[in-house]
Amino acid sequence: MKHINMKHVLTGLMLFGTLGTVAMAAPQISPQRIIVNPIQTSLDVNIWLNKAADNSGYATYVPGEKVQIKASVNEDAYLYLFSVDVAGNITQIFPNEYANDNFVQGGQTITLPRADDPYTFETDKDLGVSKVFGVASRDPLDFTDILDIKNNAVFAVYSGGGQDAFAREVSGVLNSIPDNSWNSSTVVYRTKASVQEVGELSVTTNVKNAKVYLNGRVVGDAGTTIANLAPGTYQLKVVASGYVTYSAPLTVRADKRINLTVNLRQAPTTKANLNLVLNVKNAKIYMNGQYVGATNTGKFTTSLTKNREYKVSVVAQGYTNFAAYVTLNNSKTLYVNLKRR
Repeated sequence: MKHINMKHVLTGLMLFGTLGTVAMAAPQISPQRIIVNPIQTSLDVNIWLNKAADNSGYATYVPGEKVQIKASVNEDAYLYLFSVDVAGNITQIFPNEYANDNFVQGGQTITLPRADDPYTFETDKDLGVSKVFGVASRDPLDFTDILDIKNNAVFAVYSGGGQDAFAREVSGVLNSIPDNSWNSSTVVYRTKASVQEVGELSVTTNVKNAKVYLNGRVVGDAGTTIANLAPGTYQLKVVASGYVTYSAPLTVRADKRINLTVNLRQAPTTKANLNLVLNVKNAKIYMNGQYVGATNTGKFTTSLTKNREYKVSVVAQGYTNFAAYVTLNNSKTLYVNLKRR
């Protein structure tokens, strides 16, 4: 197996902390978040590691420890991930030779490295705080002018003059596209020489595709073991679409494994169907005076908020208008008998 040492991939990402503001309207450079979109955009990118942040606020690794990176976007987008080591060596880790398609569908999670990839990420002996920086864009971005890739190399690197120059050139690429078409995210971790005793957590649930969060950060899927947790108290959340979120404090102890079973409750529905059955085929339907649709079959269904009163009106040519007030606790059928004029 080809082994990629993290000195040239993931350690020491203190890149943008001391950079000055680039003289452009967008993007903005931030000491903590690296490059930030100056406007609100619906596109969101999330990056996390195989270890959760401990009480220091960082995920903590020891030299030589394997690191796995995960990232997702909430909308279809092209995703780019960068890492910078302590010496300022900048590497694009996604896309790469083994994962060259960086178009990510909304809700999809990518993992680096994947189980069958012939490389690994490991922390180097260099100690300090590091970052993984990601940019998502609705359109592909062109970094070929600022990145170099050697023959048979897995990753492209930046060799254009150090951290300040890289930040300015990436800002220039982003500044050439609309502000609302991209967003960025940064995850921070550290490498420490001292070995800290850690604990483990395994959460099982009664539903599929549940996510486990610690202190507001997703750390894994329910049903998998979350290892290398620093001792301390965390706020645990278990989240699944359509179910009520489970939330509780969780205390992790050194050399202990927590096996937790969480039974999620389905979220109560706030909607119910009103089914109209008419004695005429063609009619227009209004709710609280607002037109909601028409029928040419004599049947009509609409979804309404429960426990709220609605005035239902039915209008058909040649018939007297019909009106009635309804409040739904559950779905119901209303029979409407229109009278000829």
